[in-house]
Amino acid sequence: MRDARESARPAAPSQLKNMNNAILSVPFEGELLAPAAVAKYLNLSRQSVYRLIERGLLPVYKLCRHLRIRRQDLDTLINRSRETIGFTSYGREKD
Repeated sequence: MRDARESARPAAPSQLKNMNNAILSVPFEGELLAPAAVAKYLNLSRQSVYRLIERGLLPVYKLCRHLRIRRQDLDTLINRSRETIGFTSYGREKD
């Protein structure tokens, strides 16, 4: 006979595999960072990181109630943001 404590246990991981239809077809690789860690790494405010997320420029994973950013996605954002600034940007003419 089961008591109330046993019935309140969470389901085993094998029973949760189809939850929310979220099954990865490829094994996940990479480091996950919190928005605060990303802000510190980029020398930005946390609010700026959340703006990047809201604009869709920085993809996130939501684990429980926590947002996590994959290091590879952060590196992609940095590479896409690269700009070369010529002298004309500062009011000087190019030779």
